[in-house]
Amino acid sequence: MNNRRGCGIMELEGLSLTKGCLAVAPKKVQQSSISFTKHPSETEKEAQRRCQKYQKCLTQIEGKIDDLMKEFEDGYHNDIKDYVSSVRQDLTLPRIPACVFNGGFDVSVNLFDKLKESLSSITSIIVNVQVYSSMKALMKDIFQQLLSLEEEAYTGSIPDCSISTICDWYRSYTISDAGQSPPPVVLVIECIESVPVPLLTELLLILHSRLQEFPVILLLGVRAVHNGFGLNFTPSILSVLKWDMIIKDPLQSIIPKTLEMLCFDSSLPFHFTPSFTHSLLGGFEGQLLPIANLKKSIQYHLLEHFYWQPLSFLCDSISSGTIRKDIKSLSKDQVEMIRSSPSMMSYVESVDFEERKALLQDDSHLKAKAEEFLKDIQLFYQSLEPAVKTLYILVYGKTSKDKLAKLKMLLSYITDSQGKDFYVQAVKLLDETVLQRNLHESITYITAACSNLSDILKALQDCLSGSKEGTLSTEHISTVIDLLMTHIHSPQRLTLHDVVCYDSNKMTPYHIL
Repeated sequence: MNNRRGCGIMELEGLSLTKGCLAVAPKKVQQSSISFTKHPSETEKEAQRRCQKYQKCLTQIEGKIDDLMKEFEDGYHNDIKDYVSSVRQDLTLPRIPACVFNGGFDVSVNLFDKLKESLSSITSIIVNVQVYSSMKALMKDIFQQLLSLEEEAYTGSIPDCSISTICDWYRSYTISDAGQSPPPVVLVIECIESVPVPLLTELLLILHSRLQEFPVILLLGVRAVHNGFGLNFTPSILSVLKWDMIIKDPLQSIIPKTLEMLCFDSSLPFHFTPSFTHSLLGGFEGQLLPIANLKKSIQYHLLEHFYWQPLSFLCDSISSGTIRKDIKSLSKDQVEMIRSSPSMMSYVESVDFEERKALLQDDSHLKAKAEEFLKDIQLFYQSLEPAVKTLYILVYGKTSKDKLAKLKMLLSYITDSQGKDFYVQAVKLLDETVLQRNLHESITYITAACSNLSDILKALQDCLSGSKEGTLSTEHISTVIDLLMTHIHSPQRLTLHDVVCYDSNKMTPYHIL
């Protein structure tokens, strides 16, 4: 028997088969719930508990992300609604109103249904153009959708039709609106890149030739945000369209908001470290990825943390306020896990001999210290966001609308740490009017955001009074910056941060998905 493997080919006695021919699809195994592999030092019950905490944490984070996405989506559809409403006021234009929007980042499960709902108060004639095989099939598809709008549903077969047939239907459908301006017809093309250019060219020329009889507003979705989407159109086609654009890059809105939440939000049980957030943001920057990729990426990091970290269930202890209870219930093996964690080992090396001996030999003393460290982490996240945003407002004010640039700046305060002198000089260089405005905005923000930073609030008020009276000194500014910098540092400096924070020193394709 001749058995030779090479280039994916196996030859058996003159019979040649590719490996693909021998592939067998595995049976699908339906799992009712996710489960974690038991760590050698934990019981099955403890592993299941860790799995449940993971699912609870994931549900909480996904709920917050969904809220952000809904806010983003509602604003996006309101912008499209405002556009259609403004265009309807003047449909006697010599060119077809056409709005280009980016629908390629999963702003909703069903984009057309969402658009139809938001535009219902303006017009009821909304058509989703989906058939692109030929102009005959496209016209038939449009006509079929128009017929479905009638009160008595059309049950017969749909005949072949032309633009004249569609215009006749529109005239009869809007005849009851005598004395009023008839509603426009909104044609939605969710992905303009998928439409053959010759077919799209012919459709636009036909619509333009009957614009007075069949007033149309085009909503053209693009799957990628780029500047060359219209380059395939001939100049004659571009001359019949009046272009407007509603392009919202998720990298400038929802992605920075989501990552900022995962880095700073003290109500969450799980956090990305600022350094990893900065790396992850760099991975998304410059790439045209849908928002769904962001959710999958976060889910991957969360699963990785809970899967490999047996003590990760303590994440929920911080957000649920059950630190003392959960620390007391630790088994001896779990106490040893805390003792051998990298951050705890670093702390042990930094203390004197007696304290080191107690931490290494006395489980009760170690539990008490672990409880103290977890409470420190809780307090750290409660003050980190107010402190870092107060510093940002003090230097730049609240006028910045670039969320991506703002997040990068917030992260740089923690990861790069320019030092006190840099920020003191930055504040001193501000114009007096701008400085007073920034101080006032900082006081307003910190008063509403956090009650634990009364010392910083008092120092800001002293600076504002000094600025108004002309007695502001470098010492006043230095005091404010000193107080802020005590709260602004990387969580990696906190003992047991590796239990409740996710960090990764290397980026893989799976981190971005």
